[in-house]
Amino acid sequence: MGINDGCKHILTLESSNFLRKYEVKGKFGCASDTFMTDGKIKGRSTFSHIKQGALDTLLASIQSCSQALSF
Repeated sequence: MGINDGCKHILTLESSNFLRKYEVKGKFGCASDTFMTDGKIKGRSTFSHIKQGALDTLLASIQSCSQALSF
């Protein structure tokens, strides 16, 4: 819906692929009851086995899947 000249721009805005940015936050080694940061901590574990290369590979895989779905 648009007002006056805004009606002409609706199709352009709907077809635009705006850049989307997602931010993921987490804490390794903690498990909460709600899987959120404000949940009650239910368990703790070590996380020294998580390496930067493995994390980069996982994030690249997630990124490529979301890019493939956008086309």
